[in-house]
Order: sequence, then C-alpha cells, then structure tokens
Amino acid sequence: MKSTLSILAATLLAVACGGKQPDMVVTAATQAPVTKSVAQASMLSGSASQHMMTPNTADVKVAKADGANAKTIAELWNGKDTLKGTPVVVRGKVVKSLSGIMGKNWIHLRDGSSDKDITVTTDAVANVGDVVTVSGLLSVDKDFGAGYTYPVIIEDGKVAK
Repeated sequence: MKSTLSILAATLLAVACGGKQPDMVVTAATQAPVTKSVAQASMLSGSASQHMMTPNTADVKVAKADGANAKTIAELWNGKDTLKGTPVVVRGKVVKSLSGIMGKNWIHLRDGSSDKDITVTTDAVANVGDVVTVSGLLSVDKDFGAGYTYPVIIEDGKVAK
C-alpha cells in the first residue's frame, strides 16, 4: 500500500511538473526511485518533504556576514516581521541546491545559529557544501501557489562565494 501511494504521489507530481521525463533519483526517506523533477518539486514545500535529500547539518558553523544589514539565520527567523521587505545579508553553508525550478535556482543555507535554514531564489549557481554570502530583500509568508509557501525567503538573491 505504501509503495502504491508513493507511486501515485510521484505520478501526480510528474504531471504537475509538465510531464517531463527527467533523470531518476532515489529519495532518502523511502529508498524508492522517483523522477528528479518530482523530488525537486517536493522540495519546494516547507512541509516534511523538505527533509528529503538534506545532508546532516548538525555540525554546520559559519561566521556571520559583515556589514550593517548582516544577519544570522536565527536573526532572520526571529525578526522576520520587522525585517520584511528590507535588504539583508546572510552567510551560510549550502545544504540543498535545486536548479531550474520556476526559472530560478533554489538554495537552502544553514549557519549553525538555528535548526532552520533560509531558502534563497537566485540566478546564481551554488553547490551543496559551498559557503556563500547572499544579499537580497527578505520576504515573509511568500505563497507560490499549489501549497508551496515559505514563512521566510530571500528572493532574487545575489550570491558571492
């Protein structure tokens, strides 16, 4: 039954992704093969699926960025209501990187200040393991539709390695 539901969910997500025939990957949660676009589409959500294919980040420790707008990831989450729409700079380790979703690259950063990450949309390319500094405007409660919502996100971020 569980595998039937997994196949059904993968098929529904493939249809939502335009029916493309992408590369196959194996999810860490189920060890079942699903298409790359299906795995990527499921990563957009702030739901439990965000934990799939995420490396161990317990030991991530990255120094705070420099400058007046520099924040830690914890500061972004804790101050999201007052920081909404303001320019921010954050430094972190890339713990997840997804390319070409909705015309953007999606990276997830951790800096060790919080058990949460910050999602960034960008045109830049960053690989898992890279330590990068991102600047951009902080958006709060961003709803991309179809259930893809983010309480905190930096959109169109500029990435420096």
